[in-house]
Amino acid sequence: MKSYNNIILSVSILFFLIGCYSNINKCGYNQPNKPVWIYKIPKSNDKFIYFVGLSNENVSSEKKARNESLNDAREQLVHYLGTDVKNKMEEIIISINLSSKKIDPIVLSQEYEKQFAENVARNVHGTEFYVEYKEKDDECVCKVFTLCSVPTNIAMNSISEFANSKLQTTDEYIELWSKLKKSVDSD
Repeated sequence: MKSYNNIILSVSILFFLIGCYSNINKCGYNQPNKPVWIYKIPKSNDKFIYFVGLSNENVSSEKKARNESLNDAREQLVHYLGTDVKNKMEEIIISINLSSKKIDPIVLSQEYEKQFAENVARNVHGTEFYVEYKEKDDECVCKVFTLCSVPTNIAMNSISEFANSKLQTTDEYIELWSKLKKSVDSD
């Protein structure tokens, strides 16, 4: 009777371990706790600007999900700086009594965004990644969060270079471009 109980106990433990093993292996491993930066993005400061990118919910490969989340963070950075350029230009236009009918800050900020995306943003990389796995339709899918930090001086230099390029190509609105350049050079 004692050996019968030992056999039942051994078989039960074996099935339990197989069940645990199969749950862990479906998607690779158990999830660690989410890092704080997912819920509370670090505050940007005079050294770094922070963004958290997010991939789609059900991506079939971790590599693809990492790329999606990184691209999302880059897009956020580009739009953030484009808005900053637009706001600075609007302030300067008002301060020098320039008509916004002559020069459109929105169009120029879009031009800046395009230039920044081509020259700088694609070189921004994630500093931390968090991967969530789940099973969907008998397949393992994932979602990735990416924390990106961008040195503030790189962002401000790009605005200064944009204003400088405008100064070199046009005689019009020299005061606007000079003030935009000065606004980030003094920050």
